[in-house]
Amino acid sequence: MASSVLELTRTYHEDVERAVKLATKLLKEKPKSYLPKLETEQRVRNLVEFIQDRYQKLLRLYEDEDGTRAAEIEYLEQPERLSLFYERLREIKESYRKSGGRGNELESSSTLTAKKQEEELLALTEPKLVFSGEENYGYFAFGRYLDLSSLYEAFVNIKGAPEVDYIDYLSTFYKFEFFSKSLKNKKAYQTYLSSLLSYLEDFGRKLRPLRDERAERDSLEVQFEQQWKPEVSEPTINLDKFNSASELEANMSPEEMKQILLSMGLKCGGTPSERAKRLFETKNKELSSLPASMFSRKYSRNSGNGDQKTTSESANRKEVAKMEMLIQYLCEEILADEVANTKTYVEKKLSQSYTEIEAERISEEQALQNPEEESEEEGEEEEKPIYNPKNIPLGWDGKPIPYWLYKLYGLNLEYSCEICGNENYRGPRAFERHFTEAKHIQGLRFLGIQYSRHFYMVTGIEDALRLDAKLKNQMELERFRPEEEEFEDAQGNVFNRRTYEDLRRQGLI
Repeated sequence: MASSVLELTRTYHEDVERAVKLATKLLKEKPKSYLPKLETEQRVRNLVEFIQDRYQKLLRLYEDEDGTRAAEIEYLEQPERLSLFYERLREIKESYRKSGGRGNELESSSTLTAKKQEEELLALTEPKLVFSGEENYGYFAFGRYLDLSSLYEAFVNIKGAPEVDYIDYLSTFYKFEFFSKSLKNKKAYQTYLSSLLSYLEDFGRKLRPLRDERAERDSLEVQFEQQWKPEVSEPTINLDKFNSASELEANMSPEEMKQILLSMGLKCGGTPSERAKRLFETKNKELSSLPASMFSRKYSRNSGNGDQKTTSESANRKEVAKMEMLIQYLCEEILADEVANTKTYVEKKLSQSYTEIEAERISEEQALQNPEEESEEEGEEEEKPIYNPKNIPLGWDGKPIPYWLYKLYGLNLEYSCEICGNENYRGPRAFERHFTEAKHIQGLRFLGIQYSRHFYMVTGIEDALRLDAKLKNQMELERFRPEEEEFEDAQGNVFNRRTYEDLRRQGLI
């Protein structure tokens, strides 16, 4: 370490200047491939943190709380300036000699060339990109997927949480409007939210290192405070307009009275009449003046635990709402692509065989060994049109699916439907599914036919019309006619309704 405060100040300023120049150079490079770009951004972030650290040290030196800097300046202002200069120079040389020629974390510009200085600074700010196995599935997916498996397990183990599979969870884990209020009040849910927010913030920090995270969060918290509306713990109605408990009972549901009593820390059980009476007794009274028998066991009239619990619950609800807002912002604004990619990746992984997964892993490893060549090949492939002479459907990767899979699903077979405007459907699965789709049903309606299961697998217009006419005739024949209703007398004689009623009126039967 340099023996002079002024020399140390100069060294820190030099470090800042070199770091700024290197950061500017890195930002101008703009690498094309994904991983080098991510590493460059992470290195720039490390340089920014390095610069901030140097400025913090400079600030402490300039504040000069112990007076060392002022004493050194006063010492140098003495009349014997030249002799003091050489004395200080000898001290600096001796200090550098004892420290092995290093006066700081970085070599001095007097002992290193510009290239060596840059290499040393690059080594000092080496990016450390650490992703889990799911996040780091292959070279081209480096950090593009979220690893939410442990958080999913924590969520489904919360009592009262909806039962969803992992794929559905990836679609809804940040859509908190679907979660019940009772679930959000649980301590386990708050712990889960805290872990989820911490993971997403850390992942976003690694993936978007140049974000001004602090400014974003401050802005969101200000916006949240402006929009937050705490739940009122007092009754949501004015009790002055009710003259009796029976009138209160007639105008409020039992559940409403229960919620109000709960918010006040009072007992909420009993019949609706008892609830109304208990609530009406609080009219124009403070909670402390109410008898202890009206309070539930969790509350105390004298200690004011009811108010304390209400305040604590309100603070918890506010904290939960704030975490939900931050998580939703991260998933919809910062990590929207990664959330969508994760769901696609999980769905693809579930549909792959072990052989396909291994083949993909091997190709990823080969790409990792020659990333530059792979990047160039990818660029060329993007420019070239896809060779697909048999017009095979494209898969999730934008390339034709395997031919054996194409044959397995019968996609080489085409089925035409005249009712749908001679639309062609590839494969029996798509053809069978289209009979219940809106286009086919609308086509039947244009023909004046009401869709039913009888028209399943009927594709011709004439066939559909003939079948519809046949069904109408059959229904007409099977339709109940009151005049054809048959009756039987005591002797077993059978008559139609009209004859039977005539004979009965005449008293003959």
